Amino acid sequence: MENPPIPGDLGLKIQNSISAEAWGMWLDTQTKIINEQRLLPINPEHKKILINEMQKFLFENNN
Repeated sequence: MENPPIPGDLGLKIQNSISAEAWGMWLDTQTKIINEQRLLPINPEHKKILINEMQKFLFENNN
């Protein structure tokens, strides 16, 4: 990825270690999570849930 997909250190970590294809897969998964759990990304508690799920998806589920 040319630019970090999100701001801050986590965005830089994603930019340096995750492919654009994997990021796209996360975005699809994020949409499902938002819809299934009826999350509002602007809600700070919901945002924490999404960030946690994103980190698990991108960094803990690697085989």
